[in-house]
Amino acid sequence: MIIDKYYNILTNEQVEYLSKFSKECLYSSETQIIYANQIPMASYVLLAGKIILRDAQKRIVKTCQPKVLIGFSEFFHGKAYKYTVEIESGSKVLILDRSTILEIQNQNSKHSSEPFKFFEELTRSA
Repeated sequence: MIIDKYYNILTNEQVEYLSKFSKECLYSSETQIIYANQIPMASYVLLAGKIILRDAQKRIVKTCQPKVLIGFSEFFHGKAYKYTVEIESGSKVLILDRSTILEIQNQNSKHSSEPFKFFEELTRSA
């Protein structure tokens, strides 16, 4: 996993692990999934398609490709996300809401090997 100031880039193994806890969600239209300067209601793993990050002036800051995890640290730690996050029509994501994160934490506490260690990294990063 690569931790970036905008998002986390996951390995195929990590995406596969997270997919055990959440079903794929297909967006049929462009949608804002995280609003700038608000605490996200969930975090998202992009499986297919594109996610765009926009600043306060609606300029594109970053375009994300599959295998990124958006908004996890902010969601987990209750901090506002700096950018507006838009998902393009036809994109697929895994949605990691509070109950899903708690389920992953519970599984993580029972194991000490990969791919569980990456979850510990995520929860420590702020």
